[in-house]
Amino acid sequence: MFTSISPPRAERTATVHLLCGSDVESFIKSVYANEVDIPSIQGFRISSGSITQSTGDAFAGLIVKHLGVLKIRHLEIHHAEEFLGSSSSYRLVHAFAMCTTITHLILDEVGDRARELLVKSRFSLVSASLTMPDPDDEPGESDSESEQDSSSSSSSDSDNARPNSERDPDYHARHNPIVLLRNSRATLHHVL
Repeated sequence: MFTSISPPRAERTATVHLLCGSDVESFIKSVYANEVDIPSIQGFRISSGSITQSTGDAFAGLIVKHLGVLKIRHLEIHHAEEFLGSSSSYRLVHAFAMCTTITHLILDEVGDRARELLVKSRFSLVSASLTMPDPDDEPGESDSESEQDSSSSSSSDSDNARPNSERDPDYHARHNPIVLLRNSRATLHHVL
């Protein structure tokens, strides 16, 4: 069973806490068994990380199917890259991006999929907390790569010594949260 809807069967606001893949599966089953009052759900707090592709696709389908009555205001996803990557063809990304009522967003471990969510989003945020990866520790850079043969050219050494933001002319367009949240520029009050 998913961890909680607080308060249960609420007529007020409710936040759904999904801590693992089985919580997501249980929540989906509960919705389709009419055990959950969809209009009362005001937010999701997702800490599950990676889930199965079939569960990710089913959760994305549930969100899209209930867009007319699902009015979530806050969305919190820990391990965002893993969770959003759990569905085929970016389905979770596109499903959450279609939610126009989200005003408060927390994303931890933002990567390409979470960036896609920010770019494709239709919501206008009031607050956002985005934990971005360190730009100089991006995937593909490892200690073994940094210990290359000393016969490397000096121009390549000087390029590697510069931070990514100086080497890549499009760096700021991909990493600056304000640029990524272009739909929220007029409404955004707080970015962490």
